[in-house]
Amino acid sequence: FLCDPNNFDCANSPETTSIVQYRDPFGFKSLISGTIPPEILTLTQLTVLNVGKTRISGTIPKELANLPLIELDLGFNSISSTIPKELASLPLTRLVIEYNHIRGTIPKELGDLPLTELNF
Repeated sequence: FLCDPNNFDCANSPETTSIVQYRDPFGFKSLISGTIPPEILTLTQLTVLNVGKTRISGTIPKELANLPLIELDLGFNSISSTIPKELASLPLTRLVIEYNHIRGTIPKELGDLPLTELNF
């Protein structure tokens, strides 16, 4: 089940497995903005979270580690936090955090992830 990121009401559906950014036919991005909605953290079947190139800001919630994410794309946003070491517990194969305002060091635990794509 694919959730429309412009309407997080689908967060009430535990069957949601993917949230992928919206791109209209003209190439403009959706108007997602603000912090990562807490409703996302209730999507127990979520494996893909792609909200790159939106207007997400704030922090990366360490609670994302409670989801079965295999792809996490937060790239090209205004996130201004450290990278939670808890993300290392995920079965991530794709992690994109480039072009944000990330502070601190990259947690060494992330080196153990089975990543096929990593962009910082």
